Amino acid sequence: MPLLAGSDLELPRNPQQPLQAATKQYVDTTFSTMLSQSLVSDLEVADKNRPASAWQTNFLKAILEREFPAYFPRELRMEVAPQPTAKTFTLPIPATNLVSVDWGDGIIDTSVSHTYANTGTFIVSAVTQHTPVASFTFSGKTGKDLLTKVLKCSLDLSGITSFGGGSSTACFSGCIRLKELSGDVFSNGINATSFVYCFFDCRSLTAVPESLFQFNTKATSFECCFDCCSALKTVPGGLFRYNVDASNFSSCFQRNPAFNLIPVDLFRFNVKATNFSQCFRLCPGLASIPSAVFQYNTLATNFSYCFSESTGIASSAPSLWTLFPAATGTGCFKDCTKIANYASIPAGWK
Repeated sequence: MPLLAGSDLELPRNPQQPLQAATKQYVDTTFSTMLSQSLVSDLEVADKNRPASAWQTNFLKAILEREFPAYFPRELRMEVAPQPTAKTFTLPIPATNLVSVDWGDGIIDTSVSHTYANTGTFIVSAVTQHTPVASFTFSGKTGKDLLTKVLKCSLDLSGITSFGGGSSTACFSGCIRLKELSGDVFSNGINATSFVYCFFDCRSLTAVPESLFQFNTKATSFECCFDCCSALKTVPGGLFRYNVDASNFSSCFQRNPAFNLIPVDLFRFNVKATNFSQCFRLCPGLASIPSAVFQYNTLATNFSYCFSESTGIASSAPSLWTLFPAATGTGCFKDCTKIANYASIPAGWK
């Protein structure tokens, strides 16, 4: 029986030590306790008839993986697309962590690099030991421009404190064909503080999952995180919901011509944020700025060039110069001459 009604989630079977019944009892007891403490309001376990939601299934899976790690492989699953003149792809993790790699073309080994015989799309599945991986980055790796999707990541990334770096050295920087991310990419990177340039020049990325940074509660900097993601049109309003220590969003979304919507609650929970300089610079697709987008960021001190050269903005600009009288606003609305209240913007802010 599935652990949740309407879900196919079950503990992987081990014929030498079947724990299905014990595990179900543990989960049921855990959920009953949570329900009695009003920690989860709508959770229903297997003896109910209501189908499990995706949230419930994922929550249950997280509990099972934590309590019974040996039953769940630590896996990185990706889609890659070898090109006529580039067919070698290298994993972003060290060989010392690998148990096996299925390259999707019939080859299974323990190598970190593989050369495909043909073009096309292949699903790569790398299984690692139940120990923290020493590094997780495509920086300097041959074939990073062949990566098209990250489908799953349950690797132990707890030993990594930074997924950031420079414009050519950060985690996914330069993955120019990357177009899709799973929401669990960084879910086990709970000690990471930096995402500087993390997705720089991921020019094929059209959307990001809301849960992308959900477990990275120690993150302090998203500087240049999505810089030059030229196909990205918007991001979920709750993208930074759990990054309450984040202080730096400088250049986070700059140079993204397709970006056309800023969620009003994007920075709602980032009450320690101080730096929004160049955050939406050179985003000509933007037509408006939510008036309350920065209302909770009372510690902000730098809005210099925040919307500079985003020439499509035609709505009224929020009165940041009034809300943040001590902040630096140099060039904040530079060349944004279509703004409805452009004449009212102080000279130092344009």
